[in-house]
Amino acid sequence: ENAANALIAAPDPRAEDPLLEALHDHEAGVRGMVALAIGSLGSRRAVPRLLELTQDADWFVRVSALNGLGYIDEALPAEPALVAIGDDEPLVRQAAALNMGGSSDPAALDVLMEALLHDSDWAVREAAADALSQIGDPRAVESLRRAGALWRAVVSWRVVRAARRALHRIEAAARARGAGADQHRQDPPRGGADGGAFQRNDRLSAAPARAGNLRSRGRYQGRPSGRTD
Repeated sequence: ENAANALIAAPDPRAEDPLLEALHDHEAGVRGMVALAIGSLGSRRAVPRLLELTQDADWFVRVSALNGLGYIDEALPAEPALVAIGDDEPLVRQAAALNMGGSSDPAALDVLMEALLHDSDWAVREAAADALSQIGDPRAVESLRRAGALWRAVVSWRVVRAARRALHRIEAAARARGAGADQHRQDPPRGGADGGAFQRNDRLSAAPARAGNLRSRGRYQGRPSGRTD
């Protein structure tokens, strides 16, 4: 586990083969730390095994596998996270919500809106708001408004803050797109084979980097003490 921790802090591509083997270790703590370490290497060879580990009997391994997949590619298929968002362990649901922030799967939007409004754990709801912000779909606006207005009803003010932050980002992006369209209509044509049409990118700005540690925002860097289940 110490070696895996060191590789998370300073990834070394030469360690890929030993880490792939260690993903099958009989110790859950080792499998979990290795899942994070090999994810930090961006190893696509690890993806099949990490997908299997999202169903591991140990909650820490499930969290680590989800996070390892997210390190490798945020746009990987959302199926593992869509399943994990229903996990009994809140930290697994939180990791699943964070991982869906890079998904283009339409099902992810519905699942995240449901988690934002109804999950029993505040950290999962906060993660859902952050993921919806990253996706940037205007269809989430109403759910975010509802969550942003529930400051007396929710357990943590961080859920409200995350919902309002996501709402602001999505609405700002919509205004920017509208302003760009107005400018395009007003500007005279320019020369060129295309009749002078502007080339405009309507995509949302790049999503912010995911934050540090789960529960305190982001990904696990190690198995917490006191949990042996």
